[in-house]
Order: sequence, then structure tokens, then C-alpha cells
Amino acid sequence: MLGEILIIIAQLAVAAGITMQKRLLDKIDPLLGAFVFTAVGAVALAPILLVKPMVIPPETVWLVIISSVLMQAIWAVLYYYGLSMVTASNAALLTLLFPVFMAGIAIAFLGEQLTMKFIVGAALVAAGVLVIVL
Repeated sequence: MLGEILIIIAQLAVAAGITMQKRLLDKIDPLLGAFVFTAVGAVALAPILLVKPMVIPPETVWLVIISSVLMQAIWAVLYYYGLSMVTASNAALLTLLFPVFMAGIAIAFLGEQLTMKFIVGAALVAAGVLVIVL
């Protein structure tokens, strides 16, 4: 139950963040926004390393590099350019496709099971987002 509560709180933080970022992206270039939002986030997280030093196992460095490029470079740039072109509400609704994409990628790359519940749920989520956004 604690995990679910933490995820709900995280989603509230994301909602507030998207709203603030949308306001800022009306004033700055989205590429600068992607850099600034990522850099400030990294600086805000850095003190954690003082409290709990961590080491990345050498055999996982390539995963860190690839996931960082995908999430912090490609995702951030595309997301913030997109956010500068749509309403914050539509951007938030489009993020509802994330679980569908993530589950599909987990099935393909992590060997997770494809179930009929997933197929039906993913179709409903995608259809719901399309109905609202389009």
C-alpha cells in the first residue's frame, strides 16, 4: 500500500510540474526548458548521494547510458516541444499512454506476459485518450 501512496503523491507532483512547466515554456525555448528542468532536477537529487552513497555496478553502465539518453535527452526534448504546442490538460492526458507503451516494451524486452486483460485495458486507455484529445 505504501508503494501505491508514493506513486499517487508522485503523480500529484508531476501534475503540478507540468502546469508550471507549461507556463514557463510560453516564455522560453523548449530545448532550453528540457535542459534546465533536467539540470535542476539533477542538482536537487544530488544531496541524496551525501546521505546514501551509491555505486552503479559496472555491468549496468550501458543501461544507465541508454536509459538516460532515452529519458532525459530524447523524451525531454520531444515532450517539452510538444508541451509548448498543446494545452497542459492535453499533455497530461497524452501521458496516460505511458503505461500502455511501458507494458508493451516490458512484454517485448523483459519477457512479461501478454494477457487478454492487458490487451483490453490498453485498447480502452488508448481509445479514451484519443476521444478526449482529438
